[in-house]
Amino acid sequence: MLSYSSTAFQGQNSYRLFICVLTVSDRILLRDIKALTLYYDRYTTSRRLDPIPQLKCVGGTAGCDSYTPKVIQCQNRGWDGYDVQWECKTDLDVAYKFGKTVVSCEGYESSEDQYVLRGSCGLEYQLDYTELGLKKLRESGKEHGFNSFSNYYNKLYSPESCNLSGVVTIVVLLAIAFGVYKFFLSDGHESPPPYSEYPPYSDRYQRFTNSAGPPPAGFKSEFTGMFS
Repeated sequence: MLSYSSTAFQGQNSYRLFICVLTVSDRILLRDIKALTLYYDRYTTSRRLDPIPQLKCVGGTAGCDSYTPKVIQCQNRGWDGYDVQWECKTDLDVAYKFGKTVVSCEGYESSEDQYVLRGSCGLEYQLDYTELGLKKLRESGKEHGFNSFSNYYNKLYSPESCNLSGVVTIVVLLAIAFGVYKFFLSDGHESPPPYSEYPPYSDRYQRFTNSAGPPPAGFKSEFTGMFS
């Protein structure tokens, strides 16, 4: 009976030790995690909070509908005393690149706990266009996925808009200069008629209109006036 009780007690202790090992294995120090492999169609494990998608796009210049990475791996690049510095990579199309990336894990006891629940880490990322992606987008004439700031910036600083603004500026300056000339130099008068070698009241003009000349001698001027 005594030996039976001792065996039962030892078995109970072993069971408790096994449960303890299982519990401790789910608790891991955040900075000890060397790498994370995350999938777009899987959810995180959870203990205190609800599970979340392992991968979640949260915007960017390319938007979330243009391309969806299937698997992303994040490497632990160091500890800054407060958080792990993660570098996340995947086989992206050459037209896209990652913008801002944020890895979050569930603290084991609280949100401030440096120990986290194993398998609870997820990634939120922004997807941006590369220079090649922007070039292809402009050539295709499609601008879905661009935010309003990007559209405004590209249009404002494009070579075409710069050339057009320069031409408009020159035209405006010429118009102002012409207005100043008309107002100050022409003094509000109309331009003089074209120059004529024979003004209307010159002697030659008079001689031409009176080409008959004076009456011959012996005639009175009264009579010559009657036949003129």
